[in-house]
Amino acid sequence: MDDDTDEVYVAPATEYLRREVESPIPLSLVSHTVFCPRRAWLEAAGEHTDTSQMQSGAAAHARSDDRSRSRGSEHRALDVTHAELGLSGRCDVVEGDPGDPLTVVEFKANPVRRQSSVTHPTRVQLALQTLCLEDMGNEVTGWEVFFTSTRRRVEVQLDEADFADARRYVDQTRAVITAPKAPEPLEDDPRCTRCSHVSVCLPDERSAVPVTRRILVADPDTQVVHLATPGSRAGVRSGRLVVTKAGERLGRVR
Repeated sequence: MDDDTDEVYVAPATEYLRREVESPIPLSLVSHTVFCPRRAWLEAAGEHTDTSQMQSGAAAHARSDDRSRSRGSEHRALDVTHAELGLSGRCDVVEGDPGDPLTVVEFKANPVRRQSSVTHPTRVQLALQTLCLEDMGNEVTGWEVFFTSTRRRVEVQLDEADFADARRYVDQTRAVITAPKAPEPLEDDPRCTRCSHVSVCLPDERSAVPVTRRILVADPDTQVVHLATPGSRAGVRSGRLVVTKAGERLGRVR
């Protein structure tokens, strides 16, 4: 503001966009993009959820997030960054003495179908953590995933294709979170049934075609019903709301 005027400088929208682009992207946000770009956009927009998946993840990382548990060559909750890629995040556990090659260990709560299977987002996450550690002057030669529910460590082998894939997802994440609106939701995709953000995304409630007729409710009482069971359906029978799934009645209320 100048002394001779009351005018205030207002930065154009493009300047704010540039500032947002230049700010570091959390590693976890890139993992969201790998799973579903729409979830990454919702997370970046502040749509955080408190679901059973999130609680399980927090419980699984309780020990790895405690730096005081670091012992000898095992370093917990190690903050990492990458200047060129514009990344910041944290490694659950990094094993190795100073100057020696390191092993990155990622903690995961619930294996897919109770099996200790390493998913694509986890591989990308390990690759990004490695790129950050290398940018900080370290050498990484080992990767493992520790599944807290089965208490099993699974060794992972990463190659150049994994690191190229990780860099591509960083660019995609930056494009997604700076877009003015969220990507379209997935359609009839099994990922939605295990997504932590399904309650704010509501993929099944977005019609693929414009509404051609109005839907009216007889004698509305201003109550809203949410069906939390995937695949369930609601209908009115004899003045009562009946919820069913695959022919089985789950509930019946007035």
